[in-house]
Amino acid sequence: MLLLLWLVNPLEAACVERVSAEALSAQVQALIEPVAFAEDSVAGELAAIEATLRLGCLEQAVPRETLGALFMAQGAYELLRGGDPQRADTLLRRAAALTAPIEPAYGPKVEEAYRAAVNGMRGDAVLELSFPARPEVVLVDGEVVYDAVERRVLLGSHLVQWYSAELGWSAEWVDLNEWGERRLVGGGPPLPDELGPLPSEADKGGRTKTPKEPRATGDSPRVSVTGLVGYAVSAAPEITTDDVRADALGFMPTFAAEARLGALSVSGRFSPGATPLPMPTDSDLGGPAMPNELRALYSFQQDKPLSVGVGLLVITQPTVTFEEVLLTAEGEQVAVEAPSFGAAPGAGPLVRLSLSGGESLQWAVSARGAWTTAPEAGAAVSGALAGQMALPVGPIDVILGAELGGLKAMESQPGPWLYPQVVGGVQWSR
Repeated sequence: MLLLLWLVNPLEAACVERVSAEALSAQVQALIEPVAFAEDSVAGELAAIEATLRLGCLEQAVPRETLGALFMAQGAYELLRGGDPQRADTLLRRAAALTAPIEPAYGPKVEEAYRAAVNGMRGDAVLELSFPARPEVVLVDGEVVYDAVERRVLLGSHLVQWYSAELGWSAEWVDLNEWGERRLVGGGPPLPDELGPLPSEADKGGRTKTPKEPRATGDSPRVSVTGLVGYAVSAAPEITTDDVRADALGFMPTFAAEARLGALSVSGRFSPGATPLPMPTDSDLGGPAMPNELRALYSFQQDKPLSVGVGLLVITQPTVTFEEVLLTAEGEQVAVEAPSFGAAPGAGPLVRLSLSGGESLQWAVSARGAWTTAPEAGAAVSGALAGQMALPVGPIDVILGAELGGLKAMESQPGPWLYPQVVGGVQWSR
């Protein structure tokens, strides 16, 4: 017990005894039942094991399964003893980063939380491996790394071990919490620039983190690519002539994509067009289609819950033309004047307001408006209300969303037009 209490304070202690991998694995396995019953003594024992790893007091390679079981036990204990749910989720994500199997003894509550942690895994980081002298073997989380100077790992805690005949076993515990982070490990010299930015002098001494791509800085902006598919409805305004009345709906698939670099984004939406109007005429009449859009936007405070964006919208504004066609009615053909729906290119300024939040399950709502002009259709005011949810699944987000758009022509063209749609897709970012 004295040894355990001593190990809990790694900042003031140094290794006086090294632990074998078998002994460490046995310690973790022996804690399964006490963790399941949330016994008070478990806290000190878990802290002691972690201190052993952080200090590198090891004489053999620690298997990946042992590390995963330790993280699983830590997260389960925090949850079962009624501790901080956020800390429990962080610990279970450590286990998820090592693909640890679920321990059935911890019960359904832990199993559910672990599955949520797996779904909440977000992004990865890079370990830069550099040593004063070349070791005989290097392991990351119990797996041998052959002839590698860097290793990409999921966010979480990782154990790097290396062995040399002169010094024996050495180890370093690494906590990675930022997407795209790069960490110099092993106590060796910094790696060349092409492998990422070098650590500062302060970082070299303490082997602290050296971000290569921090998520919210002007020097290294966040990059994301999004692809969506969906289905849309184009609800045309009522069109009346002396001969017919057209109150039409157009149904069509829709495709959207966005590329974002920091505060700048370029996005577009394309719909292949709607089916012709169901009228018994001698020639097909175009049905109402979804406007195709291309947007360029600059967002202010894009990493805040509330952000404002301004930019340019290029759009195909809907138009209505009238032509004389032959309408078949009661076996006879009659010449009538009927509407045909089309589109004309236009462009103008765009403003967007968005609000976002959430952690594991992220959400966002936005409103945008634009004023565009088209040589063939005149000026128009358009806008949209949209909402979406993003569920992290490994390195990507799965997105579900809905949008209600509208457009009102300001001159001779009729309106308003309405465009409800639902979409789904994926987003990759780093």
